[in-house]
Amino acid sequence: GRTYYTYELNAIGARTGPHILAYVTSLGELVYMFKIYASERQWAKNEDRLRKLVATFQASVPRKD
Repeated sequence: GRTYYTYELNAIGARTGPHILAYVTSLGELVYMFKIYASERQWAKNEDRLRKLVATFQASVPRKD
């Protein structure tokens, strides 16, 4: 029931890699983000795998015992 947002950036010249893929959600007052950085070569070889990987991210509420 949580909303997730996908952000894709192509930051030419970035130190971490030109391709940045982020999956973001909020939980109460907190924001959770899962990011993947990839070089042009990594992106070209693994784009589908990287997209599937980032989509597996889920934030869950910790239990209060």
